[in-house]
Amino acid sequence: MFGGVFFNFILAILIYSATLFTWGEQYLKTQDAIYGVQCNELALEMGFRHGDKIIAFDNEPVERFNDLQITLARNQAKSATIIRDGAEINLELDPAYLPAVLNTPGMFSLRFPFQVASTDPASPNSSKLMKGDRFLTLDSTNAQIYQDVAAILSQNKGKTMRATILREGYVVETEIHVNDEGMLGIVLEGDQSKFFNITTYQYSVTGAVASGFNKSTSTIGNYIKELGLIFSPSTEAYKSVGSFISIGKIFPASWDWYIFWNITAFLSIMLAVLNLLPIPALDGGHIMFLFYEMITRRKPSDKVMEYAQIAGMLVLFAIMFLAFGNDIYRLFK
Repeated sequence: MFGGVFFNFILAILIYSATLFTWGEQYLKTQDAIYGVQCNELALEMGFRHGDKIIAFDNEPVERFNDLQITLARNQAKSATIIRDGAEINLELDPAYLPAVLNTPGMFSLRFPFQVASTDPASPNSSKLMKGDRFLTLDSTNAQIYQDVAAILSQNKGKTMRATILREGYVVETEIHVNDEGMLGIVLEGDQSKFFNITTYQYSVTGAVASGFNKSTSTIGNYIKELGLIFSPSTEAYKSVGSFISIGKIFPASWDWYIFWNITAFLSIMLAVLNLLPIPALDGGHIMFLFYEMITRRKPSDKVMEYAQIAGMLVLFAIMFLAFGNDIYRLFK
């Protein structure tokens, strides 16, 4: 009865341990996102601002920058602790925004400096900009961050602008031409390690197993929280439920063994947790009746078991219908 569920948990631990031993871990800590967050329209409406440094939700620190939005949604956070203009403030969050948070990806993106990696030889700026140049101002407007520069350029298409640049430790000024698409004809520096302290871990066999176990247990806890959101109609999380169509979409377009194995481990945990739900026809339902027998010291009648199995199958069919319905709706939306 519990064997299949137990195997799913063990499989997840083994996969996570193997991936951690083989590839290690590399991520950006929230505290190391020194230029703050870039907000989408929803985040701005909720009260966040470009450049905010988010420290915690409900006084619980968020370690990984990429986990900000999912942590906000998963924990149904009521407040956010942020640093804005050098001062720590507490931002109250309206629970009414939770459905939008769950269905609006990209609330918080990473702000990073505008630094030139290379120039297009055909660009009129090829003789004016060099590899490693960092923008400081454009026409006396502060323009150090990529997102700010992009917004300024989009407002000055086809124009010539005065740029102040930091080049090899010296401040220089030059005129640059913005083409009709709001571009400069350059390639931006995309190596985050040039701008941020990237946390990197390499594990021994024993360290990988311990970390794999911890990752599995934290994933179980997080998935249980997410299930709680789905069964709470006010969050509208049920709209994100999907079938194998959605599962297929989470795999990358190009093959990547690291991503494949991590998704496989997550799916193994997902199946184990779902199978433990106290729904007749699932292992969780059988365990529920077993506890009933242990407590009452009598077995449910065959009629009760028959009706329970039918009810359980109806619930499962309803979940399947919801999942396929959501996927079909999203395909034609």
